[in-house]
Amino acid sequence: MSTVVRFPPTFFGIAFGLFGLARVWREAAPAFGLPIVFGDSLALLAGAIYLGLLAALIAKAMVAPAKIRSELTHPILGAFYALVPIDALLFALNLRSILGPSALPIVVVALAVGSIYASWITASWIARVDRKPDDLNYGYFLPTVAMGLIGGDSLAVLGYPAVGTMYFGVGTISWVILASIFAYRAIAGAPRIGAALLPTLAIELAPAAVVGNAYLSITGGHNGMIVLALAGYAAYTVLQQLFLIPMYRVAPFSPGFWAFTFPWAASATFAIRTSVIAHDAVASAVAIVLATGVTVLILGIGVRSLIAIGRGTFVPKPT
Repeated sequence: MSTVVRFPPTFFGIAFGLFGLARVWREAAPAFGLPIVFGDSLALLAGAIYLGLLAALIAKAMVAPAKIRSELTHPILGAFYALVPIDALLFALNLRSILGPSALPIVVVALAVGSIYASWITASWIARVDRKPDDLNYGYFLPTVAMGLIGGDSLAVLGYPAVGTMYFGVGTISWVILASIFAYRAIAGAPRIGAALLPTLAIELAPAAVVGNAYLSITGGHNGMIVLALAGYAAYTVLQQLFLIPMYRVAPFSPGFWAFTFPWAASATFAIRTSVIAHDAVASAVAIVLATGVTVLILGIGVRSLIAIGRGTFVPKPT
């Protein structure tokens, strides 16, 4: 039970990344004539991991409620609790063919919980008197940007694009506001981010692709200036992240490396979807390369995680 108490909310990033990879290959199947079984299998694996993490969180809340309360109000860890309802959205989105009519209630409950949590935690950031520049990290994208955009995407896929557009607005506007703050923090506003939070820099890669995926779902695959603009910015952030690899390579492996997974998976998904609507051979080739690279990345992080679990070093030690 002590292990359950020690597992942090960042562990929900494991299911987050695997759901992202599942969607990559679910989109790749019809786009490139590949079997859907790979994407479906990944979705089932991610779903099983999410349900296991959810059970562990419930057990943790029962035996250590004070620990949960301290993490919810923690200036860094608190944002990562948004992954609980976000993963529920991805659970419903990726497994909707199995869930059938029950997918919609899961999305509705997840959005209700996520909306309340986003409102509460952003209010707590404003009201906090002990703010420090070092606390600010890209995990702050999760409660509003990720919740809004993935919520809008999920609602559109399930047949409610109008309500999805409202959540799309929350996510997109929050991205514009927060991105400028984070850019200042990264470039001039505070010391370089610490090793433990270094992988969260990869989250900067996600918004353009997640905005693009949500936009395509809401508009029914409309191609135009907005999609091209988002594709251009997504390509820029991909290149930027490639230039940050030397900095990432010196960081010791930790469960935080799962922060790399969803942003790259979302980028690959957006690349696949844009290549389909563009009917362009070069775009398709880029999408295939990106999807393959993302798969290798996540597989490598998964293997490293299993090794750490076997050694008993994956779950943080008591402090």
